[in-house]
Amino acid sequence: MASYVKTYFDMGGMQMQFNVVNSETLKDAMANPDAYRQLMVRISGYNAYFVMLNRDIQIELIERAEYGL
Repeated sequence: MASYVKTYFDMGGMQMQFNVVNSETLKDAMANPDAYRQLMVRISGYNAYFVMLNRDIQIELIERAEYGL
């Protein structure tokens, strides 16, 4: 992971965001929001409680978590 980050910035990258949660957890949070009230995710430079986001954004975050799997 450190090499990935270093390479990105060495190639001119300016900003990087990480969500360290898998898509299964996000899907479970959608189905059981009361159990995940404290789950925070990073979106476009700010933090947000996952269960407070609208469904379209939640789905987008799940798709991003699954990208490349």
